[in-house]
Amino acid sequence: MSSSCDKATWLSYLTYGWINPLVETGVERQVDLADTPDLAEIDDTAANAHRLSVNLEVQERAGKTHPLLRAVVATYWYPLMFLQAFRIIEWSLALMNPLLLQRVLVFQEAQNDDKLLLTSEEVSSGMTAVSAMIFLGLFSIFFGSQLAF
Repeated sequence: MSSSCDKATWLSYLTYGWINPLVETGVERQVDLADTPDLAEIDDTAANAHRLSVNLEVQERAGKTHPLLRAVVATYWYPLMFLQAFRIIEWSLALMNPLLLQRVLVFQEAQNDDKLLLTSEEVSSGMTAVSAMIFLGLFSIFFGSQLAF
């Protein structure tokens, strides 16, 4: 059985576009359980619980310490790795804000001085810094909504 969640593209997931039909239904009338899409096959709770219990049993039979933690990592290592990689990228890009702010402030000071005309290099550098700060702000908003639990 294929659900609308299985057919959704990455772009649709990232922009929450897959939920639009449900929102449109909610605008027209009260949404009930029959209107909600089925979960994707990869999100099947029973299958994921079974995978976790199998890995937990393997870890317990091996006699390793912290078997539940090891079973969770063994079962869900790929999504966990993906989320952590993006959190590291988001954190690293956030470190660029002070450097970009410095360039923006230098650009602003150059405009406030008695200097009437800025060189094309100064304008280009300033506008690039402003654009990069806007992009980083949008990136932070977007990834903050996607990576939050």
